[in-house]
Amino acid sequence: MASLYRRIFKRYAILNPRLILLVCAVIGCFTIYIVLLHSERDIRYFPVDSFVQLRSHDAKEPVQRQNSIDQPNGDQKQLLQQLQQQRESLKKQNGEILQQANNDDSMTQHFNEDVVNTFIGKYRLDFNYTLPPGVSPWEVPRKWATSRELLPDQAPELGAVLNMMATARITEADDPGRHTGNQLKLLLTLEGRQQVLFKPKWNARGFVWSDNLCNVHDIPYAEIAAFHLSRVLGFRRTPLAVGRVLKLSKEILPAATDYLRETVYNVPEANATCIYGHCYTCSKSESSWVDHLCTSDDTLEGVMILWMPEHLKLNEDYKDTHPWMRICYEREEVMDLLRNTSHCSAVQNSISQPPLYSKTRTNPFYNNSALFLDLIDASIFQYIINNADRKVSVMEGPDSVRSFVMMDNGKSFQNPHGDERLILAPLFQCCMVRQTTYERLRVLEKGVLSSVMREVLKADPVSPVLTDPHLTAMDRRLAHVILEIQECARTQGPSHVFR
Repeated sequence: MASLYRRIFKRYAILNPRLILLVCAVIGCFTIYIVLLHSERDIRYFPVDSFVQLRSHDAKEPVQRQNSIDQPNGDQKQLLQQLQQQRESLKKQNGEILQQANNDDSMTQHFNEDVVNTFIGKYRLDFNYTLPPGVSPWEVPRKWATSRELLPDQAPELGAVLNMMATARITEADDPGRHTGNQLKLLLTLEGRQQVLFKPKWNARGFVWSDNLCNVHDIPYAEIAAFHLSRVLGFRRTPLAVGRVLKLSKEILPAATDYLRETVYNVPEANATCIYGHCYTCSKSESSWVDHLCTSDDTLEGVMILWMPEHLKLNEDYKDTHPWMRICYEREEVMDLLRNTSHCSAVQNSISQPPLYSKTRTNPFYNNSALFLDLIDASIFQYIINNADRKVSVMEGPDSVRSFVMMDNGKSFQNPHGDERLILAPLFQCCMVRQTTYERLRVLEKGVLSSVMREVLKADPVSPVLTDPHLTAMDRRLAHVILEIQECARTQGPSHVFR
């Protein structure tokens, strides 16, 4: 390029100096444009040749563009590498990965009808399914439950179990007390001595909460949707849940214990009956009226969650917690963990609990790759439902066969227009995921997930469980997850990412 400038200068030295400067400027700008154009093409698209399994939403365009680029020389390669590093840094800082998915408005328009019908046929339940004579509906889920999963992938009996949860006579209604959190819940015993936890409805369907995701009442429909989503994703570690509408005067009060009944009172001027309960923040005082459950039509709508079977025990050292913390309560601590580049290794390789708590605990993830990959699966699941109040309760048992329960999902599905990317921290900080999980996600992308969930949830007694904006949000977040995994594979290599 320098020799070209010298030849031009000698030949046209007698011309006006301004003309010489103008020509040089034009040539320089054109050269810079060519370099940037080639570097942009090299950086923007995934190197399809290096891993066929990973592809963008439209893989044909990147392949065609890459094939049209000549092989760069050594200096150009170095320049391209520098530009690529700068581009990657900007993408991580500005969230370009998520923005790409947000702008893909046609994402939900193109999906395979055969795939949708296959998933619907597999996961849609028949609530009229009849169990064989002599088989108890409560014994079925007890036999299903292991330290790895709470039910099998193929479970036609599930419809009969959920139907019994939604219709069985209540023999006792009690208050579970303070240990079940800071909101009123009911511990119900059904005919056949099966216990369930009842979470009531506090807000109308379509209610949107855009503030702190933990400073709001639980949403019972979220528990129902989370349970069925865990089945569709293939995780199956979420407790069984089904909707039910109860009659307070006929089903609850006649079976109420004295402990529950002492928190029931009437409001004659509103023709209402209220319950305030015994939870952490429950009180009869006027300042707590917002947390009192009141009904003027004698009905309580909510979700019935099957109580954990007796043979499954939770590890008391690692119960209702998370190695990346609970975002809505400990957001600053989560940000500190993201700045700690060794945190991922600490979770996997430290015998004692990594330094995120004030007291030492047993670290169940130490030298347990299966359990750690379960944690990555859980982060994907919790991100799709937008559950910032994430918890994992590790079950007791041998390290090789135990997992954890993804329970207490009532603070999910609060805002269909917002996505809490920090929930995915275990995925994008550790950059590893099961190959089978990634393959399942790719099958469910581009609108398949919302189409399947819409049909599966129709069978629930309190359907519609989710509004359309929440169904669409699941598709959007699923696309985000896939892009995060692809970005990891591009930067870390497929052999590091896929397990």
